[in-house]
Amino acid sequence: MAEAAAALARRQTHKRYNGVRDASDSFYKTERWKKLSAYYRKKHPVCEHCDNAASDITDHIKPVKTNPELALAWDNLRALCRPCHNSIGERVGLVGDIGSNSSGGEGGSKA
Repeated sequence: MAEAAAALARRQTHKRYNGVRDASDSFYKTERWKKLSAYYRKKHPVCEHCDNAASDITDHIKPVKTNPELALAWDNLRALCRPCHNSIGERVGLVGDIGSNSSGGEGGSKA
C-alpha cells in the first residue's frame, strides 16, 4: 500500500512539474523533435540505462532549458524506459519540490 501511495505521489509531482514548464518546452511539440525522437527510439529500441526494457522516451542528457543548442544533437540523446527516465528525474531534482532544481533533463516526457 505504501508503494501505491508513493507511485501516486510521484505521478502527481510529475503532473505538477509538467504543468509549470516554461515556453521553451514548446520545442517538444515540434515536428522536428517528434520525428527525431521517434527515429532515435527506432534505432535504440532498448533502454540505454538499464539495457532491459523497451525504450519509451527520448531524453536529453543535457537539458534543452540550459543547452538549447543541443536540442537536436544526436549525441545529446538517450533512449530510456519510463522507470529509468523517472528515476533519473528524481536524481536531478524533478521529483519533490517543484522549482527547487531547474537543471532537470528532458526530462520530462519528451517522447
